[in-house]
Amino acid sequence: MAVRSMNTTEAQGGSGTSIEVGQDGIHLVVGWQDAYAVLELLTGKWAVGIMLALGVERRRNRALKRAVGCGISDNRLTAALRRLEEYGLVVRHDRRSVPPVVEYELSAPGRALLPVLEALGSWWGQHAADIAGTALRAS
Repeated sequence: MAVRSMNTTEAQGGSGTSIEVGQDGIHLVVGWQDAYAVLELLTGKWAVGIMLALGVERRRNRALKRAVGCGISDNRLTAALRRLEEYGLVVRHDRRSVPPVVEYELSAPGRALLPVLEALGSWWGQHAADIAGTALRAS
């Protein structure tokens, strides 16, 4: 059986993803544009901190603000949570009670992203000194 390749770039808005069918099955080949799209989701200043804090447990707004720390304002926290919720990485639970009780947790795709964030942190720990040294020499 020959390997057949089917490009899905146009169907997915230029993502660069393709599907290859070979003797050993079907494989999804992810292009660089897909990695760029993931990084685009996490470019907000607070996105990674929020995701890591929610990776521990479901949290209410104040507890999440304390866990993220670094002086995040209520407005910034709300905007970041809405953005992550819009992308399907965070789920908002509103109990519709008096007083209002709202909790946030990671969705399944958000949880699946945690090992990637941990790997990025590990990579930074291994290479931060080299990168900083190169940056200093370049300036």
